[in-house]
Amino acid sequence: MRFLGVVERVGNKMPEPMTLFLVLGVLVLIIAHIGSMFGWGATGMIYNSTTGAVEEQTVMVTTLLTGEGITYILNNMVKLFVNYSALGITLVMFFGIAVADGSGYLALAIKRFIRVTPSKLIYPAIIFIGVCSNIVNATATLIMLPLSAMIFLGYKRHPIAGMMMAFAAINCGLTANVMLTNIDALIGGATQQAAQILDPSYTVPITANWYFMIASTFMMAIVGTFITRRVVEPMLGPYDPVAAGLDMKEIQALEAEETPLEKKAFRWANITLLVMIAALVAVCIPADSIMRNPTTGSLINGSLLMNQMVIFVAILFFVPSLVYGRIVGVFKTEKDVLNQIYKTFAGQVSFICVAFTAAQFLDWFSKTNLATVISLRGAEILSNLKVHWIPLLIIFIVFCAFINIFMFSATRMSSPRQKNMRFFFGECRRNTLQANGRPLLMPCWAWV
Repeated sequence: MRFLGVVERVGNKMPEPMTLFLVLGVLVLIIAHIGSMFGWGATGMIYNSTTGAVEEQTVMVTTLLTGEGITYILNNMVKLFVNYSALGITLVMFFGIAVADGSGYLALAIKRFIRVTPSKLIYPAIIFIGVCSNIVNATATLIMLPLSAMIFLGYKRHPIAGMMMAFAAINCGLTANVMLTNIDALIGGATQQAAQILDPSYTVPITANWYFMIASTFMMAIVGTFITRRVVEPMLGPYDPVAAGLDMKEIQALEAEETPLEKKAFRWANITLLVMIAALVAVCIPADSIMRNPTTGSLINGSLLMNQMVIFVAILFFVPSLVYGRIVGVFKTEKDVLNQIYKTFAGQVSFICVAFTAAQFLDWFSKTNLATVISLRGAEILSNLKVHWIPLLIIFIVFCAFINIFMFSATRMSSPRQKNMRFFFGECRRNTLQANGRPLLMPCWAWV
């Protein structure tokens, strides 16, 4: 509990990412200026984008705190922001996700999936769909938590265990999914921006992490099932519905079947989605398809399909959701559709602000050669230590996991998801909820 208290205090004191990148940018300018005065540099093997070969080069730290450097900073400030890779990719993806979220199409899909799942698979099924439903952010939490609690109650299991299982699946499975999502677009763009510090021609497609994310989704379902059944449920103990003051009207509302109109809309939306996927596959089949790499004919490497996947995914979300929303009456006119898009984009203001300072920091880090010098010096240190790549990789993963405890969001500290998380644990700690004499906070954190 003392450790959790430290986590909360440190997490609350962490600056907003926009401020963090601004501070880092200023530090880069100061350190680079000092480095240029003392002649800091490094020699090592560096990729030459002009010749396409790895060559030994000597790189010196340069300063931007000169008349010429300040002119460069001011002249490129807006351009760097507009050209920030993650910004455009993420915002394009949100055109599709906004409509999918606002129409109710994905919400109904989540309910359908859970209800048709066999009882033996209900644990991994809830985790699986919870992980995949992170695409709709807060909506997933609002739907999955009460629905999972109701399902557990129906199977005579502790409903709070079901609620926590769904909550952890949505939040801890932040980037895992079997589908490409806005998170893939966001992180892929940011990774590309960082990679281009050393190789300006390097591109990171939205599918770069896809195989790993698919595998992670199934792995989370397996591990989550084990933790819920072996750790969380025993800590909660037997469930007493009388002590819980259960409101059966709310449960019945969740169990209510969808209306005939919703069924019709869902059917036509699914048909639309299948037709669109079939059309995309048909276009990709010909050897001379525009979706292929014009030189090699590949559908994977350097193809229009992979390079512009974010656009195709956005359209595949947008059109079926538009059909669903139109039939159920959520979208009566184009103004309703646009209002939903505006509403979703309003929640991305913090990310847009982060993009501004992040773009400046990354460019200054590259322009001053600090990134290259640090990379070469770091490689030299690791080489001298003679650390095998396996323990080195494990150390890196543990370090990232440790940072994740304090910085929950990929782009901003004050995300709605993190606020929900703090509120959830805060209420568990403040209230008198007990499980076998233990505070409910313990099984909450056991899951996470």
